Parts: sequence; C-alpha cells; structure tokens
Amino acid sequence: MENEKQDLKIKLPPALEPNMKEKLQCLQQICHDFEQSFGGVGTSMTDESSDGQILNHIFQNLFPSELKSAEIPENELNREINLIIRCIEGGIGNLRNEKSFEIIAKKQIRLLKEPSLHCLQLCIAQLSTVIRQCAQALNGYESMKEETEKILLSTLQEREILCKTNIILFIDAELAYINSNHEDFIGFESVQRSLLKLLY
Repeated sequence: MENEKQDLKIKLPPALEPNMKEKLQCLQQICHDFEQSFGGVGTSMTDESSDGQILNHIFQNLFPSELKSAEIPENELNREINLIIRCIEGGIGNLRNEKSFEIIAKKQIRLLKEPSLHCLQLCIAQLSTVIRQCAQALNGYESMKEETEKILLSTLQEREILCKTNIILFIDAELAYINSNHEDFIGFESVQRSLLKLLY
C-alpha cells in the first residue's frame, strides 16, 4: 500500500520543486487572503472595516440612500399625475387611467437604473482593491503577480459587464409591460378621482 501511495504522488524535478512550491503557496495565500478579507458583515464603518463590511455598507446604506434621493416627492408626483391626465387626449374612462398610471410607473422604474449601476461600480471598485491587495503576496515574483492580477481583474471586468447588462435588461423588461390590472394597482382609479376632486 505504501508503494502505491508513492507511485500516485506527482514528482517535480528537483531544480523546480522549491521555487514551484513557494509559488503555489503564494497563490494559496492569495485565495486565503481574498476569502478572509470578506469576513464580517456589520454595518458600522470604521477605518479597520473589512471588505465584507464595506460591501455590506454599500448595499445596506448607500444603495437605499441613493434610491431615496432619486425618488420623486409626493406633491410633485401628484402634480405630474394631474398633468398627464389632462394631456392624454382621446382617453376614455379606464383607458385614460391606465395610460396615466403607465407613464408615471415607467418614470419611477427608470429612476432605478442610475443608483443600481452606481452600486455596481462601487462594488467593482472595492473588489478590484481587494484583488490588488491580495496580489501583494506575490511581491517576490513580479511577472507572476502581474499575470495573476491581470487574470483576476479581467475576470472581474467580464462579470461587471454581465451584471451591468442584466441590470439594464431587467429594467427594460419591467418597462416593457406595466400590468395596471395587478392587485397592487387596483386602487389607482380611486386615487385619481380623489386627486381630480382636489384639483377642481
């Protein structure tokens, strides 16, 4: 059994073994450092915050705050609803209600695009920083360090493009069809009537 074990082991040439072993250890250290950098998910930010806390802060605090700042104030929204109802010509009854609702809903959905893409940019910037920090484990092997960084950053860039495409596709899909008969929107007609009573 011991002989079989020895046969299964891969033997590297003696001249390469020490250098190769060190390089493999450095690569394993990069993987370990990358995983460890995302430990901690608390929302309180300090100078010593882990990268996981920073990403969590982006999603839990910055993203919702950007969404809130992109929100249309209620009084302006009411004014827009009234204006749209007045501007739609030839609309009769529910057709006019649905069309005005659709215009407002689409405008609200479009407001999600910029904060979402900005959140993606912040996350990619943080991940790029982590990759560069982790690659410091290869400081003794500059060409290997450059190549490793290049591979990791290009993979990250591919994922960024894919994620950005998916965000845009999702928002475009939501804009493509607004179901004004959905139970969440059934009360729109009564809201519209009450607005018209206030305005006239």
